Amino acid sequence: LNAPSLNRAFVQSRTSGRHFTNGPWRTVPVPRFDRSVDLHRRLASLCKRAEKVTDEWVQENSREFRQVAASKRIRERLDDTGIIGEIDEAARQLLPDQAR
Repeated sequence: LNAPSLNRAFVQSRTSGRHFTNGPWRTVPVPRFDRSVDLHRRLASLCKRAEKVTDEWVQENSREFRQVAASKRIRERLDDTGIIGEIDEAARQLLPDQAR
């Protein structure tokens, strides 16, 4: 759910600048996981890779940074490894046209 395309779709669908909960799941319907769909399995595999990279980073750096700085560096690491791009591409294929 952290794919850039999904974030863009949510931002575009917001009806209020203050209330994120005003229906983003209705306006950007994310399909339920279906093990029989190749793309769903691919996205799940990519997310497992992202978790592994994140876990490794946290083990090496968890005491050096506070949460905001750590999150930024983890996102940079996932971007550097190409995982975020692959997740985003898979998410764009699953999402409605507004996420493209």
